[in-house]
Amino acid sequence: MTFTKKRNRVKIKGTVGTDRVDSLEILAKREKDMKKQIKHCILVIIIVFLTAGAISLFLNNLSFNPDFSLFDAMSGATEKSHQVENEESEWNYSRTDIQLSDSKYTEKWITTGKSRYRILQKDSDTKDIVILSDKENDDYQEAVGKVAGDLETKGYHVRIKKYSEIMMLSLAHAGHFDVFLMSEEVNE
Repeated sequence: MTFTKKRNRVKIKGTVGTDRVDSLEILAKREKDMKKQIKHCILVIIIVFLTAGAISLFLNNLSFNPDFSLFDAMSGATEKSHQVENEESEWNYSRTDIQLSDSKYTEKWITTGKSRYRILQKDSDTKDIVILSDKENDDYQEAVGKVAGDLETKGYHVRIKKYSEIMMLSLAHAGHFDVFLMSEEVNE
């Protein structure tokens, strides 16, 4: 190696070209590594956002959708499977199902056509009556309609409130009804 001085610069003969190539290769390698790190970070951020979105949708459904069930979500149950289940379901409630602590309700029987219905009726003189109904059970709705028709012919003003079964039983437990249909007997 020989050193030559040109305008206050030191030049190393024979090594200047290879050092520059080596430093360019190092810079190119660092640039590739940085691009890989950026891609990796972006991928991690996207996965985090997707996971957070899925969790928030799940919690939103769990909190605000009364028809959402964790078991149904995990098992893949559909509304169609619920409809088949509800069509075959029978209803027969008792005082213990409702768990009324209030004794201002009495059990009565109403007969319409070939059916006889056991109801729980509030002891009051009001002519405005609220009947709770299960919106998911067609047989129950039909029976409530028959009971409501019978009460209207007796001079009552009947209002039917439709809820899911769980909500209906909860309202019944709280005593937010005047008439609650408990069971049906078919006379032949």
